[in-house]
Amino acid sequence: VFEDLVALVALYRPGPLGSGMVDDFIERRHGRRNITYEVKALEPILRSTYGVIVFQEQVMQIATTLAGFTPGGADLLRRAMGKKQAEAMDEQREHFVQGAVRNGYLTEQAGGIFDLMAFFAGYGFNRSHSVAYALLAYCTAYLKAHFPNEFMAALMGCDMENTDKLTRYVGDCRDMGLTTLAPSVNDGVYRFAVGGEELRYGLGAVKGVGQGAVASIVQDREANGPYQSFFDFCQRLDSRQVNRKVVEALIKGGALDCLGMPRWDMFGNMPAVLEWAQRQQTDRRDGQISLFGGGAEGAAATAPNIDATPAWQSSEQLTYEKEALGFYFSSHPLMDVQDEWRRLVSTTSRELSEYHGGESVTVGGIVTQHRSQLTKKGDRMAFVTIEDLHGSFEVTVFPEVYRDSIGACESDAPLIVWGKVENDSNAGRLVAQRIVPLKDAAELGEFKRLTLTLAGDLEQDILLKVRSLLTQAPGSCNVMLSVRFADGERMSLRAASQFSITPSMNLLAQLEGILGADNVRLA
Repeated sequence: VFEDLVALVALYRPGPLGSGMVDDFIERRHGRRNITYEVKALEPILRSTYGVIVFQEQVMQIATTLAGFTPGGADLLRRAMGKKQAEAMDEQREHFVQGAVRNGYLTEQAGGIFDLMAFFAGYGFNRSHSVAYALLAYCTAYLKAHFPNEFMAALMGCDMENTDKLTRYVGDCRDMGLTTLAPSVNDGVYRFAVGGEELRYGLGAVKGVGQGAVASIVQDREANGPYQSFFDFCQRLDSRQVNRKVVEALIKGGALDCLGMPRWDMFGNMPAVLEWAQRQQTDRRDGQISLFGGGAEGAAATAPNIDATPAWQSSEQLTYEKEALGFYFSSHPLMDVQDEWRRLVSTTSRELSEYHGGESVTVGGIVTQHRSQLTKKGDRMAFVTIEDLHGSFEVTVFPEVYRDSIGACESDAPLIVWGKVENDSNAGRLVAQRIVPLKDAAELGEFKRLTLTLAGDLEQDILLKVRSLLTQAPGSCNVMLSVRFADGERMSLRAASQFSITPSMNLLAQLEGILGADNVRLA
């Protein structure tokens, strides 16, 4: 129902969420709570929102219907309520009550309705705005559901300069089962594009590669066919548009992989090949002919020899990709340990901004930036940027925690962070309470609860296997059982203290093997 989307846009904001009115709306929407109206005249105004005042326009309608306000007067009331101006509110209250009494309502009744309006008006949203955003949300949700490749390509094309968003979108594509191909000088264009069932990374999103350079590459490809080799590409490029730095960025970002030469060989031999290519272009412009007979065949005969260069380690290649694209593309340092990482974290960078200040979370990833400084007292603290599979987030590490975790912060190994969301943060920043290397986190971490989700009709032999595993690792971490029944009902039970455990990666892996990865969660 479109009206539900309209209400959702208005309600999903910090004010309404914190006031409890969202819960009231949901319970009424699903028929679990009675829909009531203080007076019958409110029903046509509030019927679409189940008796809850959600929109500013509803406040104005109530004022005009019950108390005889003019549209202009109702708008003044809306403004006063929204800004919570005490003096203006007292004046408006008196005006409202008097008007309502003149229309046959009781004084107490009118005062109660005004107080209700005042409460909700502080959280009210403009309905016309909400309708417009809901329509946009519906259209984009439809496109994402039915044309996911085209939708994600367009979305990434809109944010080509925003590395954080691109990182998140590429992670979203991975979660949606969409394949994002690396940039390619033989298939790519400036923006992200769709080819069959796959997305092609935009050449313009490679750092240091401008629109002019991409236009030159694509124009020559369309006029003279695909690039056949690294030599062919270098001698055909327009050096005024595609200079050495552009070629270097294209190599690091994987855009020249289609030419059949390893990235490290292209990178190591790039100066010599570019110098040769420049001579070829100069000779062609000057009308000179090779002694071996002009054309591409003759040019290939005079091409320089390729010196063998050391192959890049996986970590080195990923580092270069991050430099060129802004994030790890072909893989990620967390990919080899993603099962362990998922077992231990309570949230990811993608959802972190949705948490309220002061909430405790467990997150993890690898350090991409580390900046330390001295406090006024002379103690050393740090600001650390950590990246996971979905994006990055900032962590403030105060001196006491930093002293215990400086090794983890300076390492390139994955780590786990226990922390609290900063009170003034809407960007998902944390204050660290503890930082531990991922490999040690299960044993050394501050986990208080292991939650196992079980089906209500789970076979007894499976339950006995779970029980046996729990008794093999006694400790202080409590075990909670969340039982899910076929009718959708749930029941939570706390296991007896004799089943409290000491978490370990091995134990978690065995439990996941029995119950499934989504049904085993540490917190």
